[in-house]
Amino acid sequence: MYRKLGKEIKKAFRRNGVMTVLLNALHSGPFDGGCLVVAKAIVRLVPECKVVTMVRRLDNGKDISDHYAVQCPDGGIIDADGYSPNTQAFIKRFLRNEGIRDSDPASHRIEPRMVMSLPKDDIDDPRAVKDLARELGAAIPI
Repeated sequence: MYRKLGKEIKKAFRRNGVMTVLLNALHSGPFDGGCLVVAKAIVRLVPECKVVTMVRRLDNGKDISDHYAVQCPDGGIIDADGYSPNTQAFIKRFLRNEGIRDSDPASHRIEPRMVMSLPKDDIDDPRAVKDLARELGAAIPI
């Protein structure tokens, strides 16, 4: 079920209506600041999924969120690029897609959404979450 959902979400992000919500509201896409809004919108549609963050430890010992997604009850993780069956696969896919070749996947981990300040390029906009959930709901068969 969740694998298919991830495939449908990935397809939906290729449609203008879904991307338009992010671009108009946030002036960013799902991988350059809009990932938290995407994750929250997915949870509105599939409440059994939970927002998670991909965390990286910096050289100074502090943790930073690199990306938000949702974790499904089956352990899989979904973002705008679809479904990964487990955390390791998700981290490897994310690093590959971002062109980050010099980072060790083991330096990243998935955690429940952390209560920490968001990086400056991460945006949390409740109205955009609502609008994106509506567009995704219309675009994918749930």
